[in-house]
Amino acid sequence: MVLSRRLRAAAIIITSSKSNALSYERKRLLDRPPTTHLSKTQLPFRSGTSLSSYPFLLSRGGAIPSTPGLGSALLSPLASAIGFMFWDKNWHGSAFALNLFKNAIVSVYFFAAISVTKTVFNPFSQTTPLPALTLSAFLGVVAGDCTAIASLRRLGSRRYLLIDCLKPAFSTTVGAVAFGERVTRYSVSGILAVIAGVYAASIQSVGGEEGDHPLGDGPASIAIGYWLAAAHLVLDTAGAAITKRACRGTAMGPLDIGLLRFGSAALMLAGIGAAGKLSDRGRGGRTVTPWYSLPRTVDSERTATFGEMTRENWRAIIVGTFFVTFLAPTLFLRSLLLMPLGIAVTLSCLAPLYEPVLAKVLRGVEINLTGVFGTILALIGVAILSIRTS
Repeated sequence: MVLSRRLRAAAIIITSSKSNALSYERKRLLDRPPTTHLSKTQLPFRSGTSLSSYPFLLSRGGAIPSTPGLGSALLSPLASAIGFMFWDKNWHGSAFALNLFKNAIVSVYFFAAISVTKTVFNPFSQTTPLPALTLSAFLGVVAGDCTAIASLRRLGSRRYLLIDCLKPAFSTTVGAVAFGERVTRYSVSGILAVIAGVYAASIQSVGGEEGDHPLGDGPASIAIGYWLAAAHLVLDTAGAAITKRACRGTAMGPLDIGLLRFGSAALMLAGIGAAGKLSDRGRGGRTVTPWYSLPRTVDSERTATFGEMTRENWRAIIVGTFFVTFLAPTLFLRSLLLMPLGIAVTLSCLAPLYEPVLAKVLRGVEINLTGVFGTILALIGVAILSIRTS
């Protein structure tokens, strides 16, 4: 009996020691400097929250992974590439109408996902950064998408990509200034490799396509196109930076952020469209579909013209919207909350690496040596970023 009591006492002492050791280890992990140079306020949980509530932060050895969010950052451009293949040649309306339609549809996707996975949050709560996310949506989605499309029409794909590929370098500079993110020679080398590789892969993926023929080739048109491309670079990066600044340290997740950003963008675009419709009222004699109107639905694609789409076209656009405007941004927002701004934006630009592979598998399009070289170079850059940011 005495021996049994002593064994039970010893077991209690051992269990208590293990519990204290585990608590100390968890506290040590939370107090240690994050390996990706993020402060504690930048991690997507509040102080005092149990680490077990965020299992993705723990590896099998009990340590924080060297590059949190890397998987999401790499899958986001893949989702975009898949969605663009559904969109290809299926939209027969204006760019503004597509922007309005996709934002309205994706708001329903985000609301449905939140309703299934968690309790719908109150967007007007004092802890919700609604004004900041609305500003982010206006800069990155409303104004940013419009400048990108206008620039692409004036410059063509090759000239536009030359400016757009500078986004990783610009976002890295913004991250260093706005968030104090450390820039090392390894991160610079990785980002430069990704920029060069993505540009090479982009050139081979757009070569010979209709988008490579600019709207105007005069000096004035080209100059305006470059200014618009630069504006898109600034607006898109500013939108991402504002989102990161507003949502770090809050309980908001990627689904919450996505609903507020794209929902507010849809409302703003609807307001712009309504203003355009009012300004056109009374003119009469219009024979083409207005820029603010959605395409009409027709039965046969043979008779469809600009401003008319079949049900098959609409289905392809809706499926593509799921990948381009729901899945890809959700994955990107998760990586944005966990990674430095420059690296998250850099990895989000990898869609041109996936497009040739998808085109080869699904359509039998050949991949040239330039595309292969660009892919290898960009993968080297990704490897440097994933290893040397630890």
